[in-house]
Amino acid sequence: MQLFHVETNALGVTRQFFSDDKGNITVNAIQDVEPVLDHNKASANERGKRVTSDYANPIATIPPVVALHWLNTEGWWVFDADKDPDVEKKLNQKLNCSDWRHLRTSELTV
Repeated sequence: MQLFHVETNALGVTRQFFSDDKGNITVNAIQDVEPVLDHNKASANERGKRVTSDYANPIATIPPVVALHWLNTEGWWVFDADKDPDVEKKLNQKLNCSDWRHLRTSELTV
């Protein structure tokens, strides 16, 4: 496989485009998620369990590469949660699971 193009978007996701000798294209998405996770941890420590707004309380920040990972490995897209109860349930399970705790910006339960 040969790398033929690299681009980075405003969210900090770098996409690498590879081609093989048969004309197939593979796209690899890379993102440094440390800044997002550090922000999430600081926000969770700052807010704790208190509600921060009358109309919305941010509870998580999900890096784009994590959303892509869930789409590729589990077959659901995080931004469909408001339209599909099954996706909403899967997202809530992820956000309430200790394995994905680093995505949370609040201690409030989803």
